[in-house]
Amino acid sequence: MSSFRSSRGRFADEADDDRNDPLSPTAGGAGAASANAEAEAAAAASADAQEAAMQSQEFKDIMMENEILAKENRLFHAYLHRNLSDVREEDIDGVDLPLPAGAAPPSGNIPLALKFAMALQEQDIRVQQLKDLSDKVVEDVSLLRAIIEAVKVRTDELRKDTYEFQRDVVVRGEHPRTGQVMAEAVLGFLSQRLGGRHALAQKLVSKAKVLKEQRAKLEAQTQSREGQKGRPLSTDFHQLQIKNQQSSQKIRELNAELFRAKASTVRVVQQLNTRRKELAEASAKGARLKGDKHERAAAASRLKAELDTVEREVRADQARQRVLQVQQSNPDVPHVIDYVQQKALASELAAEVRSWARKVEIAQMAATRAKHALQRATALRTQQAEAVRKSLQAGGSMFLPPLAGARK
Repeated sequence: MSSFRSSRGRFADEADDDRNDPLSPTAGGAGAASANAEAEAAAAASADAQEAAMQSQEFKDIMMENEILAKENRLFHAYLHRNLSDVREEDIDGVDLPLPAGAAPPSGNIPLALKFAMALQEQDIRVQQLKDLSDKVVEDVSLLRAIIEAVKVRTDELRKDTYEFQRDVVVRGEHPRTGQVMAEAVLGFLSQRLGGRHALAQKLVSKAKVLKEQRAKLEAQTQSREGQKGRPLSTDFHQLQIKNQQSSQKIRELNAELFRAKASTVRVVQQLNTRRKELAEASAKGARLKGDKHERAAAASRLKAELDTVEREVRADQARQRVLQVQQSNPDVPHVIDYVQQKALASELAAEVRSWARKVEIAQMAATRAKHALQRATALRTQQAEAVRKSLQAGGSMFLPPLAGARK
């Protein structure tokens, strides 16, 4: 049994060696199979990628077609609702399509020409709607601007009224003793305001009356002309044309003058900006030059001071030079070594004099202290002697206290 197990183990080891050996036929077959499997996997992955790309492109095409169909549906829906506004939503499928002018009736699907005609009609309608909307927006904007201007005018009037009320009633109408606003000031202010409003109303009424009279005259003239001729005269139209031409000519001249004024204003503004820029540059340059001037003035003052110092030093050196020249020309002048020795001797003597002066000062201080001590001892002895004399005179004892000054 043990020999069988050993032979089995040996055969298993040999089989493993054959599989691990690249030159053995078993190992070669396994490598080729793995290479084929990898190639098949790569081919399958490439095919899946191509299929996914095709599906993605197809999906994009379908989405684009759906978007086009949705736009066409919105177009048809708008067209039907505009041309069949009295038909309900659920009854639209059973109603014949209203065709544009000149379009042939459809058979089955709607032809491209009919779609194009419907799209053009819808485009014209939308353009007209957009134009109407823009006109309405312009009117609304002009109306809002007029309202804003009226509000601004009314706000200014209210501010003016508030200022006048504050000035005439609150400040000037205050009672000097009680500090309250007097009723007479309020009544006077209100009567003045109401009188101004009444005058304005009368002015407006008279103006309206004049305008009504002018309108009535114009209507009477128009009715008389229509009653005489039945229609306006050609001369009136000719006069109106002449006036229109004159007005147009004046408008063109004014526009040309305005254009020239605007152009000249633009040139003036440009020149003004250029001059302002040049002025700013010149100001900056002036400030810089002013700073340079101050710096150079300070440098000049410093150089002048240094020059004066140098001139004084030069004059002093020249004087010393003249003295040295005189000394050098005089044969009685001692030698330099003798001068140095004498200078050293003078320094030693001066030091010795200072030393002796210090010693004398110390001696004087000691003498002064001794003199003070002697004076104190003399005074003490005098006091003791006076005390002894008094005690003898009084018949007291003959005991003499020891001298403190002697111990010291």
